[in-house]
Amino acid sequence: MKNKAKLFLCGLALAMSGLLMPAQSDTIAAGADGTVQKKAKCPRRVAVLLETVKPATFSEYRYLSGQGQFDVIAVVSPIAGIVSEIKVDEGTLVDAGQELAILNADQDEKIKVLEQETEKKKEILTARQNWKVKSERAIQTAEQDYQAALTLLEESRILANRIILAPLAGIARVKTVAGAEIAQETLMFEIVDTLHLRVNAALDADAAGFFNSGEKLMSAAEGFSGELEAEIVAVSKSQVGFRVNNSAGQLREGMTINCKKLKAEHIDAIMVPASAIQHDGLGDFVYTADKKKAKKLYVTLGASEAGKTMIEKGLVANTQLIVSGFECLSDKKKIRVVNEEQMANEKAEALAKQKVEKAEAEKKTAAQIRGIEEFIAHLEANRETLQYERYEKTKINKQPVLKIFSGLETQKKLIELITQYAVKQITFELKDEQVISTITFKIPERVAKKEEKPAIGEKAGLFGGRLRFAAHGTYYIMLDKNFKDAYVGLSGFGGSLAFRFASKMDFWVSGGLAAKNSTPEWSSEEMKFRLIPLSAAVRYYLLEKGKLSAFAGAGPNVFMVKDVNPAGDIKTTIVGFNALAGGYYQLSRKVFAQLFLKFNLVRKDLYPDSTLDDPLNLSGLELNLGVGIRL
Repeated sequence: MKNKAKLFLCGLALAMSGLLMPAQSDTIAAGADGTVQKKAKCPRRVAVLLETVKPATFSEYRYLSGQGQFDVIAVVSPIAGIVSEIKVDEGTLVDAGQELAILNADQDEKIKVLEQETEKKKEILTARQNWKVKSERAIQTAEQDYQAALTLLEESRILANRIILAPLAGIARVKTVAGAEIAQETLMFEIVDTLHLRVNAALDADAAGFFNSGEKLMSAAEGFSGELEAEIVAVSKSQVGFRVNNSAGQLREGMTINCKKLKAEHIDAIMVPASAIQHDGLGDFVYTADKKKAKKLYVTLGASEAGKTMIEKGLVANTQLIVSGFECLSDKKKIRVVNEEQMANEKAEALAKQKVEKAEAEKKTAAQIRGIEEFIAHLEANRETLQYERYEKTKINKQPVLKIFSGLETQKKLIELITQYAVKQITFELKDEQVISTITFKIPERVAKKEEKPAIGEKAGLFGGRLRFAAHGTYYIMLDKNFKDAYVGLSGFGGSLAFRFASKMDFWVSGGLAAKNSTPEWSSEEMKFRLIPLSAAVRYYLLEKGKLSAFAGAGPNVFMVKDVNPAGDIKTTIVGFNALAGGYYQLSRKVFAQLFLKFNLVRKDLYPDSTLDDPLNLSGLELNLGVGIRL
């Protein structure tokens, strides 16, 4: 009997799992409020385009990508001195070797004086060398003075009129001013190298050692057509630096530069358009054509390049691959093969139809919104055109009514005009050569805000979705050893009703029947146990997300018990307590599945006057699994 109970629960679980599988239909599963959201209306036969899968060579690349920046070269002062002249303006485009500035200009007079002093020192040295009585000390002193003067003269000549040249072509940024006294190594200019873009690209961990300094790469820039010349100039563990030739001057700072290097070539590879690959909870798949039906094939994906993805497993050559119509496709869905021209025509027709339907719906909505007040505003604004005498606003049977007094020409214009407003009816009366037009308007209704509009397919139930009926299978796990020895376990069925009386609370009642027969080892007579459980609880909803709702609650139990056995028959009613927790899973707008676990505390002393302590204890766990409907 224990095995039968397990089989019963397993069968019920399998049935529930079958119900949980999405049905092949034109609607999406129910939302959090149990309503069905429709997707695009789909025909019985879906129009599709086919492409024959052909093996071909697939080139796989590794990519580098980063934003380009111009290199900036610093020009510093080779000597200390005074900036005599700046020969370029800020932002000037300069050539390599072009003069940028002059240091220490106008030093001719100073140099002339130094030359004269040096010549004097030389003459003194010569004279002392020609003395009749020579003095080595005097000659040495004169020689030192002469060398010092000569050194000072040479240094002055070097420092004077020092020209600063541009080390390369580019845009000059001026960092000093004329007349400034500067030290050696002071920054004077920056030259922006516009002929090259420097890019630092992040390097994937698995690409270490793949890129090498000095390699030439194929590259391209966003917004630039054609290939660019690029060269790797530096490689580290985490990034690669490469330089892009910009001799044509078409690249700008901040442009994203993409480079690629061939990683592998796959011969006779199976490739499909990346757009043909679909995804679900089980993985990646494609649709193929099989006897005028779509067939879902799960595949293992490889690398992707230029809108094509390599299939490593799951698809073979010469298969007819479906490459369009995915919004309406499902496994074994009937298909209709068309060519590209037919597909374009059908899409254009469908789009035109949608526009017409949308325009009509908007017109109808506008007409429903525009009532008597809007009509009066139109009358007053177009009095000369409509040519009416006067109008009267009143009510008949609580309906807003407008009477317009005019001639026959106005009557014709009113007939055309009322189609744009929420008009219930219009009648005409001829009195004293005057037409009285009586227009009855619909009672104004609250217009839902755009975000409050019900979704397609949404429809409030009889009780606004607050009432639930369910049928369930039940399995009891009793804690009492005597019961387990006699009956092992207990299974049954039942039904329940729940009413949502607050935003997160409902009242739940349940009833059922469970029975078990067993023959004990100590007797040849069969034992028969029957239980009618009645339960109630107030439940609180802990979670409501998507299709899933989770709750917990507590309440009373009433168990009606009948036990026929050789030791003595028992027929009694026991009152107890229960605590439960579980959840609902919405299968559609109305239908749901339920699963909950309930703990029952049910115990009764059958012989209170006896000294024998052997109560009837039906406390234990109760597992419920079922389906229901929401109203």
